[in-house]
Amino acid sequence: MCRWNETFVVSVPPVGGLLRIEIYDHDVASTHDFLGQAQVQLTRGPDDNPASYCLPVRSYPLKPSPRNPGKAVKGTVSFGVEEEEEVDMGPIVIGQLRVIVCEARDLPKMDALSDTDAYAQIQIEDAVAATKTIRDTQFPVWNEEFVFDVHSSQSTCVVRLFDHDPVDTDDPIGEVSVQHMIGRDDVATETNWFAIQESPGGPASNLGELKLDIRWLPNLDASSKEAETGADAIADALPDTGRPLLTVIEAQGLKKMDLFGKNDVRTFCIGILYCFGC
Repeated sequence: MCRWNETFVVSVPPVGGLLRIEIYDHDVASTHDFLGQAQVQLTRGPDDNPASYCLPVRSYPLKPSPRNPGKAVKGTVSFGVEEEEEVDMGPIVIGQLRVIVCEARDLPKMDALSDTDAYAQIQIEDAVAATKTIRDTQFPVWNEEFVFDVHSSQSTCVVRLFDHDPVDTDDPIGEVSVQHMIGRDDVATETNWFAIQESPGGPASNLGELKLDIRWLPNLDASSKEAETGADAIADALPDTGRPLLTVIEAQGLKKMDLFGKNDVRTFCIGILYCFGC
């Protein structure tokens, strides 16, 4: 059994959303081993507090993921969501950016004796997330999805590619920056191949291309109020409620992944951009 009993703030769209928790066995020398996932729909609370979200603590069976086909899983994870008391809601969210890191092609060969072990790191404002590592190929396929809250129309989404090195610092391959969709007042979707640009400390040319599927979903209420009366008026107009809090209690009956020793379990809350381990 792995017990955390840790609590984190959850970012939930006004209409609710799907909360997905993935569990991995942390591996310092190779790709983390997928142990299973649980997901649940978060919806609005009762009529007397429609902006709240509440999910009693219960145990959810772990299930396979389409992103990790063929992985046998077992065990459960226990978690719940409750509403925090009234708090300072912080900066206004002007929209959400969904980024699917699809694949890359023609990446440079970073090691003399082996092919590239590539992963992508996605950052927007202070939020950072990363894909799994795809080993021994210059044509990695990830198809991993990430969702970020955006607080400024001047924000830029940067996707950095690295070559994983189990015994040394990971080597930068290059990066792609996306800004042109952020801050629009309409829904925008783009799927495209982007030329990978030079990163500090990385190779200077022939870096290949990265395919991204990007969707911008604006917070229309926030953008219209900001245009009319400024950011202070938006804060005054928001529901006078707290933030949803996710508490992950424990996992039980997990599949043993290591021949010697116990699992080093980490849990990732998809879309919330927190991870923690035991």
